[in-house]
Amino acid sequence: MRRSTTRKTALTMLLVMILALIPGGVMHSQELMLPQEAGFESVVLTKEQAELFRVFSEVQDLIREYHTKDISLDLLYKGAIRGMMEALGDRYSQYFTPEQMEDWVSDLEGEYGGIGVTIELVDGMLMIMGVFPGSPAQAAGLKAGDVIVSVDSKDMKGRLPSDAAVLLRGDPGTAVETIFLRPSTGELRSLKIVRAKIVQPSMEVKGLGEDLHYIRVMQFSEEAGTSFPLVVGSLRSLGMKGLVLDLRDNPGGLVNVCVEMASHLVPKGPIVELVRKDLKDVIENPEDIEPIPVVVLINGGTASASEILAGAIRDRGVGVLVGEKTFGKGCIQTLVDLGDDMGGVKLTIAEYRTPGGQAIEDEGLAPDYPLTVPEVKIPAAPKFKRILRRGMVGLDVLAVQENLDFLGYEVGELDGVFGPKTAGAVAAFCKAHELDYSGSVSETMMNVVGVACIQKVKDLGDPIKEKGIEILRNRVQSGGWE
Repeated sequence: MRRSTTRKTALTMLLVMILALIPGGVMHSQELMLPQEAGFESVVLTKEQAELFRVFSEVQDLIREYHTKDISLDLLYKGAIRGMMEALGDRYSQYFTPEQMEDWVSDLEGEYGGIGVTIELVDGMLMIMGVFPGSPAQAAGLKAGDVIVSVDSKDMKGRLPSDAAVLLRGDPGTAVETIFLRPSTGELRSLKIVRAKIVQPSMEVKGLGEDLHYIRVMQFSEEAGTSFPLVVGSLRSLGMKGLVLDLRDNPGGLVNVCVEMASHLVPKGPIVELVRKDLKDVIENPEDIEPIPVVVLINGGTASASEILAGAIRDRGVGVLVGEKTFGKGCIQTLVDLGDDMGGVKLTIAEYRTPGGQAIEDEGLAPDYPLTVPEVKIPAAPKFKRILRRGMVGLDVLAVQENLDFLGYEVGELDGVFGPKTAGAVAAFCKAHELDYSGSVSETMMNVVGVACIQKVKDLGDPIKEKGIEILRNRVQSGGWE
């Protein structure tokens, strides 16, 4: 995402609409002359433009004169701009009110109370593009590609990402009722998610031994753009021989940050090709660096700027891609501030291709080493409301059954009835975790069950990461990719 806030650019984009909304602005001539002393300029219009402006002006006058409500020009300006963006038929271009723009910009910086997701408007749907590690959203099992259907009983159809963000955010510790659709399976999931303090992560760095290192980039923020060159430079000075670069669930961000990162990994030459109508612009790394082997981890949440970086690393012969096919967002938007009280627009200005000429939009990048990790659904942790005993029936009993079943204990039918099989499973769990069991389920036991489920998922490991490390070690030792 590129960002521009120049007043001149904003006014240029608004000029046509301003002319259309001049009170009484019926224009038949091809040149409209306005007084210089009033701060206007001479604007030349084609016959077609003049006719369109005449119609638009007539509609404006009809609205302001006959509509039952008093309609301000400010409201009409914003509505007209929103209509222009919608008319593009572009799923990524949109208009922001001042409030929506402020919320959207904050997604690239700062901290807040929420569930920890990034959201884009895709084909009219509010789609999750990224899930922050360690966030409530991740704990609830959400993933990139899920669609927000409703938030606190409010239908999200036809709404903007900023609308959903306002509802999803709130004080840490408070809960939000949500419904999500997983398009890949058609599954609807109703979730109650407790908000937490979200500090938008930038990077995670770990040593792998043998002068190999792991860097996870969560998003291409300004912070990441500052930190990444310093980290890579430091690791190079210490003799780094290879890198596992984790771009999974990275929804993208600032393209200039992506290009800066790429310039520290690929040698002198092309990083990405930008295509706009008949124009092509190749962005290159001007510095001739000594590349090191890079294994890039990818999945369906790897999108936009992440795909630019992954494509550059592979096409320039620096590394390979491991994991699952990427999202396929192959276009770049610029954010334009329209000035005082007008908000802004996010406008698609180019499509991009990898240095090898591969288009990404709707296609994505296929991994060189495909590896799909089966989805693991963690049941919601049981919440203590009462001490449970045999013969009791309720949703709290069902929650205990679901958790024990997930852990591999035989609880019988998941029916919310505390019967003999459930009692046997509880006794077995307590014995394995050295808990006292006297025939009832205490608050302590419920808490331990919830933690055990989370630990089970952690113990499953990260097969894609492990495979990436294996491939990198083989590359460093043998001098070639498998």
